[in-house]
Amino acid sequence: MKILFDHQIFSSQRAGGISRYHVELVRHFDNDVQWKIPLFFSNNLHLAEIMDVPGFFPKTKFRGRDRILEYINRQRTAWTLMRGDFDVFHPTFYDSSLLGRLRGRPMVLTVHDMIHDRFPRLPAAGWETREKRLMAERASQIIVPSKFTADELVKLYGIPAKKIHVVHHGAPSWRISAENPAADCFLFVGGRNYYKNFGRLLKAMRLVPESRLRVVGAPFSREERTLISRLELDSRIEFAAARNDEELAGLYASSAAFVFPSKMEGFGLPVLEAFAAGCPALLADIPVFREIGGDAALYFDPDSEHALADCMRQILRRRMTGGIAGQLRRFSWRKCARETCVVYRLALSLSGKG
Repeated sequence: MKILFDHQIFSSQRAGGISRYHVELVRHFDNDVQWKIPLFFSNNLHLAEIMDVPGFFPKTKFRGRDRILEYINRQRTAWTLMRGDFDVFHPTFYDSSLLGRLRGRPMVLTVHDMIHDRFPRLPAAGWETREKRLMAERASQIIVPSKFTADELVKLYGIPAKKIHVVHHGAPSWRISAENPAADCFLFVGGRNYYKNFGRLLKAMRLVPESRLRVVGAPFSREERTLISRLELDSRIEFAAARNDEELAGLYASSAAFVFPSKMEGFGLPVLEAFAAGCPALLADIPVFREIGGDAALYFDPDSEHALADCMRQILRRRMTGGIAGQLRRFSWRKCARETCVVYRLALSLSGKG
């Protein structure tokens, strides 16, 4: 079986959950699955783990660089689609302009989340929602990373449930534990805007004066710095660099707990990253986190800094790691890859080309 991916996420993303997902998929395919990612250049760090692809001015920023990279790679993808030497097309993001080149071959689409549909003020929300709907309607079969996202897809787009398949992401392969984790230091990883609810964590920290916070992500905005100063937290927050997976795993392992206050996610890969490093997780009480964290995490009302502060105090009294190993066994990239191939074969058989 020949699977064709496209360039999209590897042209636009230097690192991140979606490109990591596609790389782990192909890394864990069985030997009878052939795959291809047609592009000329990429600055994606995850892709470099499985392909030798030249970078496109990776250390030089200039106006139009990313648009040029996207244009060049799109031509390569379009040409490969026209050749037709594949069984199933699996786009890495949403671009309906590619649909006309399929020539009847089946397409399997992964819908990672419905966040832009629920938060229309997010940048490019209108474009993403439109393209995602078009792609979802045309897809032979759809993969989602959680039951929550499946339910959202049916509710918001009216996609038939029989066409949607829940295939959970896998946990990272690191298995480490810190001998002396910082008993008072919590960890936040990733984006902080809008629905990520980072401000709630800051307010909770004020209620737990014995706590500290490490932040992995972009520099603070002016609004964030103002809030931090107003809450008198300047001396209790520090940035932590994570240049690779090993350093990120070390940060998880050396923290009292990972905190994820987000009000909406499609999956939540950092939860599994924390578990794989033996790090407790404090999670907003939303359906998708219950699906991933199970009984191995502590949950709090995402609209209440007092509820989050109570969870932080529990961790400060005792670093609870019970249930983490058992929960991790439910998520593996090998399982994800094999279940994805089942969906490919279903799409192929329904198309009459299998």
